[in-house]
Amino acid sequence: MKESMLHSSFMAGLTVALMAAHALRLTVFAILATLEPVVRILLSLLAMGGFAMCVLYRFVVHAPHFPFGLMLALSTGFSALLALYYLAVRALTP
Repeated sequence: MKESMLHSSFMAGLTVALMAAHALRLTVFAILATLEPVVRILLSLLAMGGFAMCVLYRFVVHAPHFPFGLMLALSTGFSALLALYYLAVRALTP
């Protein structure tokens, strides 16, 4: 009798935990989906602008004190962050 009651209370607790996780997943997805146009434009502009500045200052202007490596790393990071954002949205899609 006690094992049956323990099992049913465990299953009820597991069900409540799964429902809470699903509600949290939907909430996070709603926030990410709402911010998607702003995040997409912002990260794309930062990445493409950084790449354009790298090309401009490295091959056209020849500025010796331009931090080419840092700017290239930041631009690549913004591109990777945009890819991770899309992966998170896809993973949380209901």
